[in-house]
Order: sequence, then structure tokens, then C-alpha cells
Amino acid sequence: VRSSITPEIEKILSDDFLELVKDGAHGFQIDKLCVAARLDFNPLNTMKPDVALYEGLIQAIDRLNQQCTAINPEFRMASEFGYDRLIPYFDVGYRNAAGLDVSTFKYVFPEWTSCMHVSMPGDFRTVNAAVMTGSVIVIEPRSYQSSMADPLYKKISEYIREVERIRKELKKVIFTGEYYDELDAEVFGVIKEASIDSDGTTDIAVPGQMPGTGASAGDVKPASLHYKVHGEKNNGRRAIVVMNDSEIPIKYTWKFTYKDVMKAKLYIPFGVTKTIEQGDILEIDGNQIHIIVEE
Repeated sequence: VRSSITPEIEKILSDDFLELVKDGAHGFQIDKLCVAARLDFNPLNTMKPDVALYEGLIQAIDRLNQQCTAINPEFRMASEFGYDRLIPYFDVGYRNAAGLDVSTFKYVFPEWTSCMHVSMPGDFRTVNAAVMTGSVIVIEPRSYQSSMADPLYKKISEYIREVERIRKELKKVIFTGEYYDELDAEVFGVIKEASIDSDGTTDIAVPGQMPGTGASAGDVKPASLHYKVHGEKNNGRRAIVVMNDSEIPIKYTWKFTYKDVMKAKLYIPFGVTKTIEQGDILEIDGNQIHIIVEE
């Protein structure tokens, strides 16, 4: 790891960066600022070995930011970074959302956003997870070697366009609002269990379960049903983003728990928005999301 505060190196980099801003660059995306736990014994450092790479990098970024915004006050930066001291300088942080989760930054700074990277043409899971966690969708067709016009990416391109249409409409509640994780709501998968009903089965709701295939209730596998709760800042309105991470449809019930919400709006990609009531059993297709917004 090369020292971030060696003056000569910083000057070489910042001079090049500032020329780009003078030429009209509106912002930078700076990768690889994920400095890990390393000691820096470079004799040119003026800081202690255990401080130089962290604090030195932060101060270098601060100097760069001041120089860039002096040229263009609207200049902005995004970066691949992993600690909170850099949040004041970057509007978007990369590599802090993955799988079905987002960095703990989101709980403390709900206005901060992270990214989910989509490079494969069938990666609907990541697109859905980005909406569920309130993350930016970073699209990398063929690892940046192609574009969304590639016929192979046609289907996922159309899906991204549709979920972004919905997210734009609901931006204040599911993108720039508060992030409550799984608090303030409950989502239950509906499964079949042997009973004395005439058809031999009865529907029951079991937390975190999905329908088994010819199995009894005790043999049911863990669900591929996930959800996260968001809230609008100015009025507290909540929304549940439900995700089906399987190939098959799943039935579920939903409920807001922070107060009685009897009716909500259901948004489905490529579907008609409709009013639903608490207690309604909904069915979500495989590799799909539902967005339930209280009325």
C-alpha cells in the first residue's frame, strides 16, 4: 500500500485531477480507498505509522475536495471506501452493499447511499436487493465491455427501467427516507400444513417460511422471502419492500406494526398499482419485488 500523504505523490495526482475539473469534469469516482489495517513506516510521513494511511488519506481527500470545489462549487465525488470519516466528501459509497444487506452507515446516515453492482444479464437478485436496501444500481454489462443495448441484457434492462420508474415515484419513502431494516412491519410466508379440512390442507402463516414441495410443515425449508422497511422523513409514512429470492411464486401476508395500517398501495413491476388491505394474502412471483406503501 503506497503512502497516501507522500507530498510528491499527492501533488502528481492532484495536479492531474484539477486539470480535469478545469476542463469541465463534474465529478470523480475514486476506487480503492478501502485502506485496511496497515502500518506505514515511510520516513517521509509526519504522522505515526498507525495513523498515516487513515488520517493521511482523509486529509489528502479533504485538500483535493477544497481545490476542486474552488474551481466548481457543484463538483461532487463518489468512491469505494469503508469508513465514516470519508462520508462528508462522497455522496455515494461503493462496495458497502452486497447480497441482501447494506452497510451499517445506512442506519446512522439514512441520506447516505451505497451501490449494488449488476454485471450479469440474469442478475435480477441484485437489482431487487438494491431496491430493497435503498441502494444505487451500478450496471456493468459484460464487466464494462458492453452496454445496455446488448441484446443479451434486453430483459434485465427493461426490468431495471421499470423498477427505477417506480422508485422515482416513491423516492422520498424508499430511497432518500429513513431505513428501518425489518422493524415496524412483519411479512409472513404462507405455507400448507396437514389438517382435517375437506381438502386435507389449511393455509397458515409462519414467519420466514415458504411453501414446501410435498412436505409437512415441520419439513418446510427456510424461505426465500425477504423484506426491508423504509419511511418518509417529513410524514413518517412507511413502506415495505418485499423480495422473492426464488424461482417459484410465494404467498405471504403483511402487516405494519408501528401503528394500525388497514390499507396500503401495492406496486409491482409491470403490474397495475392497487389498494390492498391488512390481512390480504398476496402472491409474489419468483425473482420479483413488491412495494407496499401505507395510505
